[in-house]
Amino acid sequence: MHTILTGRDGGQARVSVYVVAGTAGAGKTSLALRWAHQVKDRFPDGQLFVDLRGYDPGEPVTAEQALRRFLRALSVASGDIPQDVDDAAALYRSLLADRRMLILLDNAATAGQVRPLLPGGGDSLTVVTSRNRLAGLAVREGARRITLGMLPEPEAIELLQAVTQDYRSGDDEDKLSELARLCARLPLALRIAAERAASHPHLRLDDLLDDLRDESALWDALSTGMDEEAEAVRTVFAWSYRTLPPHSGRISVLRRLARLRARRSGVRRARGRYGRTAPAAQPARHVVPIRIPTRPGSALPGPRPPPCPQCQETHG
Repeated sequence: MHTILTGRDGGQARVSVYVVAGTAGAGKTSLALRWAHQVKDRFPDGQLFVDLRGYDPGEPVTAEQALRRFLRALSVASGDIPQDVDDAAALYRSLLADRRMLILLDNAATAGQVRPLLPGGGDSLTVVTSRNRLAGLAVREGARRITLGMLPEPEAIELLQAVTQDYRSGDDEDKLSELARLCARLPLALRIAAERAASHPHLRLDDLLDDLRDESALWDALSTGMDEEAEAVRTVFAWSYRTLPPHSGRISVLRRLARLRARRSGVRRARGRYGRTAPAAQPARHVVPIRIPTRPGSALPGPRPPPCPQCQETHG
């Protein structure tokens, strides 16, 4: 992500909005937070952060709510904040006009949720994380996109080893490779599986692999087993599922596709099984694709553990 701050000629980049897109569990927030802390000296007027909760089980944070938080952080008294969202956005932009700040908008669902929070002109930079491509921001605001994909296999294995190295040793690399594959090489799933292995150092890796191969136990195997339900892969993907628009055919087709063995699934098989005109046979272009495995405030939070030893990025 360091290329965000420099243009192709090596000078200061002129793009003011970047979208970090990727499927659930790809490490978007971890990457953005870690990078934001590394470059905080480049933004002498500070940083603003909000979790927009676009894919949380509850209601998302509205642009009006986020604007009020930001304006209070910019020393505007609550009584002086305009009630109208457009007026509040105008005040927000005027306060940022002569400042150089980093604005991190995490977990956004739509471009409309983000747009009132963009500074407009000036030297500030906005980084948005989303499971959606937010193509509207590219069209209207000239945003650039960084898409996070699955980890390469060597890096996925390295991540598993990094988490478990102090608790267990001697795990066969071929079995670690299989474990990485069953986790779809997603950082969240890899970390949860590695944490389970580290928490049970006498658990044979074969037993964990058997749980992951068993589709009925897959989601339970990729759960921490603790109270942080937001860290369970099943929950994270369920939040994404609930936000799909009705025209995506989620009820009629996705549930039936879930019964297919994932390693054989795909658009061709969906068409063959449910007909070419099935809604899911037309992939929604705003959704970031993922291969399924076989089985609030204004202060910038502390960085999460790195999503991977060496993050994989694709510029779009």
